[in-house]
Amino acid sequence: MPTPSFVFNDETVKNSHGFRLLNSGGRFERFNDNPVMLDTHDPKSVIGKWGNLKVEGSKLIAEPVFDLDDDLGKRIAGKVERGFLKAVSMGIYIEEAQYMSLPNGDLDLVVTAWELLEGSVLGVPSNRSALAFYSREGTQLSADQVLSTVQQLAAPTHPNPNLPFNMNKIVLSAEAATVLGVAMEHDDPKAINAGIMALGARAEKAEADLTAFKKERATTMVDLAIAEGRLDATRKESFISLATDDFKQASDILAAIPAKQNLSGNVKQGEQGLAGDRAGWDWKRYEKEDPKGLEQLRMRNPEEYDRLRFAYKGQYS
Repeated sequence: MPTPSFVFNDETVKNSHGFRLLNSGGRFERFNDNPVMLDTHDPKSVIGKWGNLKVEGSKLIAEPVFDLDDDLGKRIAGKVERGFLKAVSMGIYIEEAQYMSLPNGDLDLVVTAWELLEGSVLGVPSNRSALAFYSREGTQLSADQVLSTVQQLAAPTHPNPNLPFNMNKIVLSAEAATVLGVAMEHDDPKAINAGIMALGARAEKAEADLTAFKKERATTMVDLAIAEGRLDATRKESFISLATDDFKQASDILAAIPAKQNLSGNVKQGEQGLAGDRAGWDWKRYEKEDPKGLEQLRMRNPEEYDRLRFAYKGQYS
């Protein structure tokens, strides 16, 4: 049974990346000198070679020649002969691209100059699967880089350089520009990168500040619980860790533990459960002059604590 020819490219079909390849723009000299057949674009796995590469109509085709002395090459050759593998995916380097006007007025993105580097046998036709694209240095590009690269090359040929795509200018939404601290339009993507780096630094600082605040708040509460005899000092670190992760749960646990130390001899209570020398204090003064006393108030008299907090917050809401 003769081995069938494989279609490398059909220039009438737009590939999954959103553009077409012109066969007339292909360069095949280097490929014909070494027409390697790879296993899934792996340069370390050569399973054969390609022969009789030619253009027929709109299609670029070639004939596979498998290395039957190689176990993998022999196995894939069998799958081809039995009809399980019928397609090839090209590995190419793109040199030029442009936008072409269609009869209906639409624009077609077309690669007009490219070089064929290798071909891999696959189960899905190359025009409908992801092609492999390489840089001039031979590094394989990611799928996200492919369309961007072609659009950059074709941008000068777009009749309206501002729509729908212009790689020479990056336009951000007002919200994004505000967050990044940059202008909405940029000719140099370095400004965007700098804004992103600065945003990341601010986010890291905010996270560190929040962690420090949670740790300080947890330590204050646990120290107060130890002073009141609600908690043994040997459990300080474990409760600080718990309160840092879940302040409410730790607070509820400590509040449920009865105080072993009688503070009534040391503190005179005012009419509303406040220490005598704290009567008349508001939330702001507690925060500034006695944050530990504020935490003590929260545990001993939550109603008064909430009253002060809401009265203060209401002034600035």
